[in-house]
Amino acid sequence: QKQTTLNDLHIFDYVAEAWIAGIHQEGDVPHPRLGHSFTTLPDGTAVLFGGWSLIQCPPHPAFQTPQTLPCATAFNDIFLLEPVFSLMKMKWIRLTTNGTPPSPRYGHTATH
Repeated sequence: QKQTTLNDLHIFDYVAEAWIAGIHQEGDVPHPRLGHSFTTLPDGTAVLFGGWSLIQCPPHPAFQTPQTLPCATAFNDIFLLEPVFSLMKMKWIRLTTNGTPPSPRYGHTATH
């Protein structure tokens, strides 16, 4: 059975006690991942940081053909998610930071 990571977006409506699927995403949509932190902010935006994913390995000079095996890759990228007019349309913005970022990581936590 093939395993995959996803980058779909679901929102839980706590008033209706129901999940909302099919959220349209635009902008710099992050690479599919797991083990990331996702923190909501008071202004209705959210921050995604880090995580890891299985991606296709780069070609190796010892092989005649490109490898198709997955390679585990950890991330230290950071994205802002903001609503666009409604919760059914969300925009991702990859943030540019100053200074030395934390090393790539997954399984961590973040709070606001």
